[in-house]
Order: sequence, then C-alpha cells, then structure tokens
Amino acid sequence: SEQAFVFETILICSERLLRFYEQRALDILNPAYNVQRQVARPKKWKKSSGFAPSNTNNCARFLGYRLRGFETTTNFAGQTLRIFDQGRDVEERLIKYLDELGLVLDSQINLVRTNPPVDCFLDILIDFYGNEMPIEVKSISNEGFVYRKATHKPKDDHYRQLQVYLDIGKWERGILYYVNKNNNEHL
Repeated sequence: SEQAFVFETILICSERLLRFYEQRALDILNPAYNVQRQVARPKKWKKSSGFAPSNTNNCARFLGYRLRGFETTTNFAGQTLRIFDQGRDVEERLIKYLDELGLVLDSQINLVRTNPPVDCFLDILIDFYGNEMPIEVKSISNEGFVYRKATHKPKDDHYRQLQVYLDIGKWERGILYYVNKNNNEHL
C-alpha cells in the first residue's frame, strides 16, 4: 500500500541519516581522541635499563638498540593507543575485584635483575591461600581467546614473560589470566 511505502521510505531515510550522523561523530571524535592521546604521551623513546619480558619476540637488533638508548620517536596510531588503554582497563578492573575480596598484596610491581639486565612490571600479586601468586593479565582478540580455550595453551611469548617473572620473584607458579576483548569472557 502507499502508506506502507511512505513508512518504509521514511524508515530508510532515518537509518541513512542516523548512519550519517554516527559517521560525522566518529569523524570528529577519532581525531580529537588521537590528538589527546599523543599529547598525553611523550613520543621520545628513552634508553632502557633492561630487557622487558614482553619483548621476547622482538629481534636481537631491536633489543640491542633499546639497551644502548638509540633515539627514535614512537608514533602509535590512535587505534593502537586505545587497544593499550583497553588492556589497562581490564587489568584495573581485575585488581578492583580481587582487592574487594581482600586478595591483592600489590600491583604493578617493578621486578629488576642485573645479569642479564631485566626491568619489568608484574601486573598483580595476590594472597592465594597464604602463598604469593603472581598474575599476568592479557586481553586478547576473540580468535586468540577461542584458540587458547580450545588448546588450554598460552601464547608462547606470554608464557615466557610469566616464566621470567617467576624466576625473578622466586615464585613457583603463577597465573596467566586471559580476557576476551569481544565479550569479557575469561580464562
């Protein structure tokens, strides 16, 4: 009928208008967010006092330059910076939950070793039935999460990272805590 046609036309136009305004909002917000993130973070890359276990997959040349203090500028895209922020948000949320249960002993613990030089930060240390238990928090994509869940196997670089923490902190075991970025499911 003509009335149904008019209604459908209005609906289609409304949806197009909504998509247009959503895109305009993104066109305004994305550059603003990117500028804010780049202003908030210095771009200079400083000399490192040691290797970070999270860099175990980087090439030896990169690690050598990092230790010697080779100067460069890092220029992460806004989307990458938002991914980093999302990971920090997941970690902060877990710290809050565990703290409410009275389990958190410390967080963002600086672990240092001189030979070989390692300088890193453990995410969370909890009291697990009277024993210290380190936790490394990882937020990962749905695809990575599904694979970890199916195989019960952590990513190799995450496993190595936790092993370094365990060695420096003299802990016997630790937890790799995975959170799915898509739906907040956890392992």
